[in-house]
Amino acid sequence: MQLVPPQQLASQTLTRLATLSSVTVLGSITVLGSVTVLGSLATLPAQAASPDDLRRLLTSKACAGCELGDAGLVFANLEQAELGQANLSRANLSRATLSGANLRGANLAGAVLYGANLYNADLTGADLRGADLRGAYLGGAKFGGGQLEGPLLQGVLLQGAIAIPSDLVSAETYHNWAMAEAQASRHEAAVNYYNQALSQDPNLASAYLGRSFSISVLGQLDQATSDAEQAQALFVAAGDRPGADTAAQVLQMIAQARTAQAELATNPQQPASNTGIRQGSSGGRGWGSSIVGLFRRFAPMVFNFLL
Repeated sequence: MQLVPPQQLASQTLTRLATLSSVTVLGSITVLGSVTVLGSLATLPAQAASPDDLRRLLTSKACAGCELGDAGLVFANLEQAELGQANLSRANLSRATLSGANLRGANLAGAVLYGANLYNADLTGADLRGADLRGAYLGGAKFGGGQLEGPLLQGVLLQGAIAIPSDLVSAETYHNWAMAEAQASRHEAAVNYYNQALSQDPNLASAYLGRSFSISVLGQLDQATSDAEQAQALFVAAGDRPGADTAAQVLQMIAQARTAQAELATNPQQPASNTGIRQGSSGGRGWGSSIVGLFRRFAPMVFNFLL
């Protein structure tokens, strides 16, 4: 049986429902990996694209207020297009060029903008509920100061987007994305999201703790120790005993990793006492793969606390 990706499945479901006068989503939940976003009441208009409006857009790029719902615009060149107040709900704009486009007040609910170029595009007041912006380039894009938690950005998918405006995503959201990447063993991506979370909130103890675990897996034990100690200090200052205890356990894990590293360096053919496995036996890269058992033992404790 062939599995259908969640985004494709959601799109197919909405397409089937589009035969109704409108599609109503009440208390919707969008799930990507382990990231869950709660949506609000949303009514998505189901009108199909007008052939005349579609022709007008592709010939003149001037289509303010046009009816373009469900339009197929993959790879379309819409640079500097005038699309203010246009209905582009559920339109497929994957890989489209929308740099400098005016999308103020446009309805992009459920639209697919995967990998689209939105450089300097104006999305102020645009309805982006449930839109897919993964992999899109957002450098210079204007969102009117809204955040993902705002009413017009509920359920939008932004993981992997490039040059996300600093005021669009909160530190907590970056932290959640980092956790999803770490749970999927994509620790380099996790560290990147933790870095962005901490750039917005330098006192976010849970981000230091999560980053400490991920960079431990990547073999950067000195930085991991520093992060775990910083997390512990912040938890203590906040009176968070469970957090401080978890940070202490991560520091214990790092100490064991150092011991295992030293033993493997001395005699790579013998199992390290803290791991019970030999150098390279896990098939991964670098010394970190040789102590994968150690990290697996601590991972549930770290993730259960951070989630």
